[in-house]
Amino acid sequence: MVRRVLAFLGRASQSALMPGCTITILQACDQRLRQQCGSGLPWELWELYRFRNGQADIPGAVFFNGACRLLPCPDAVLMHCHEHVNPPIFGGGGRGEGILGGQPNNHLLMVVSTAERGGRKYAVSLVDGSVWWVSGFATRRLGGSLVEVLRQMLR
Repeated sequence: MVRRVLAFLGRASQSALMPGCTITILQACDQRLRQQCGSGLPWELWELYRFRNGQADIPGAVFFNGACRLLPCPDAVLMHCHEHVNPPIFGGGGRGEGILGGQPNNHLLMVVSTAERGGRKYAVSLVDGSVWWVSGFATRRLGGSLVEVLRQMLR
């Protein structure tokens, strides 16, 4: 599926994609998530990072969905674990759907991208692998899996 997306990217954008993570690095990231958050990398995210370990911040590259870049696995895990230890304080009345929804259990979503226009970031649930947009207190479920979201983008 990711190979089909690559066909639409220009040379600069393709060169921004980094080689896949080694199994050793993925295992270390998965173990850190399990120790600090109680859940490891969902299998689709593991496979994506095994194929391509995010995007380097290269000037001139067109990033994921036109505006944000896929973070390398170790960067996403480090950021997630830091936020899990020091979670933001959520007030009531969040506009979120589902598992965040203004509740303090935000450790269930691991942000895997930089912010796109409008401040939204892509996140993957560590519980079920579903994909979400996260922006401040608001969340929106995009699909049940990375494959489902990629299929929607390719339509």
